[in-house]
Amino acid sequence: IRLHAYKTNDVLSDECYVVEGKGGLVLLESAAFKENVQEFDRYIKSLKKPLKGKLLSYHSNGYNTYADAPVYATEKALASWGENGGVTALTNNFVKTFGDTVDTNLPAKATIVRDGEVVSIAGIDFRILPTPDEDYSVEIPAINVVYRHMLGSKVHNILPSVDYIDAEIADMKNYQQAGYSLILTSHNVPEGQEAVREKLDYLHKVKELAFTSPDKDSFIENVKAAFPDYAGENYLEMSAGALFPEAKTLPAMQDSGSEADIKAIKDVISTYADSITNYDLAAAATIWQMDDRTTFIHPRGNEYGWNAIKDNFYGVTMHDTFSQRHLYIHDINVQVYGDTAVSVFYWDFPAVFRSDGVDITTHGRETQVYRRTGEGWKIVHVHYSNMPVTGAKAGF
Repeated sequence: IRLHAYKTNDVLSDECYVVEGKGGLVLLESAAFKENVQEFDRYIKSLKKPLKGKLLSYHSNGYNTYADAPVYATEKALASWGENGGVTALTNNFVKTFGDTVDTNLPAKATIVRDGEVVSIAGIDFRILPTPDEDYSVEIPAINVVYRHMLGSKVHNILPSVDYIDAEIADMKNYQQAGYSLILTSHNVPEGQEAVREKLDYLHKVKELAFTSPDKDSFIENVKAAFPDYAGENYLEMSAGALFPEAKTLPAMQDSGSEADIKAIKDVISTYADSITNYDLAAAATIWQMDDRTTFIHPRGNEYGWNAIKDNFYGVTMHDTFSQRHLYIHDINVQVYGDTAVSVFYWDFPAVFRSDGVDITTHGRETQVYRRTGEGWKIVHVHYSNMPVTGAKAGF
């Protein structure tokens, strides 16, 4: 098996591939511009072997310029080339910018392949891998290579959500475990495992900055400061726009109570978050009412009394389950009623499972109840849950 890579040098840095086997050739992605599609087609013809199939995922423009051969795609990839699909919308935007240099021919039909399926074309096995996007990735086991839409060790990625970042982190860890010798992408030259390590560091840092940056502009500045030599600033701006679509929702009510009480309670909340992040039971003991009347309701159970909270929630649910965790709290509202107070807030919780190293991020809301004591405000009750479910007949 021989792998051919075509670097278009176009404004999108498109990269296309042909996999050559004894039985013929397999096209792996195309280019966006007519000039490049035609140049690549001439190169393919120069190989003097029949084109047996076209694995087209996110880059299917100009498919009909190449020799007639079956197009292979997942259902969602095929849908993305349709009238209301994402690739069609992207192509239309390219036309607005680059005019008729863009090849607008997209396939209307394809041989459908499914996630996990092994497809044999020209005597070469290709394993179809899922992605969180409209596209799909491809593993070529015989040469220990994988194709994905984007990687780029020194290039920003389009990251539309924290959940998407977690999926990308999972992919990078899978690539490390698989030990691929090359990672092929549509916007960079083929790269190896060093690029995977670099991208993992990038993804973890960007995820952290998504929580710690107060707004879109700050996020962009912080990511640039962390990765000053990265290309693809337009991708970073797209990520920022998706991760910070609008200002965070402010509480419906204003805080009530004295300035000193409100500050003291917010300090308790801050210590609470840190105690979970760092599994700091000594810090936790300073903010909880430490008797059997203290209660904690959470999605995995109910805890009655400080000892149960300490052992079951801090110990089992947090420390034993996650090797890394960070509780970010925002949009806090405090209401003080004499010697009693209530707070409500939202939270984000990125963590890593201790059992298998998988990243997870959850989001939710929380209520806390406090009692004023001679040693300051103490938590007497917590109730937290995930974000609202608003679908039909759901969330009841």
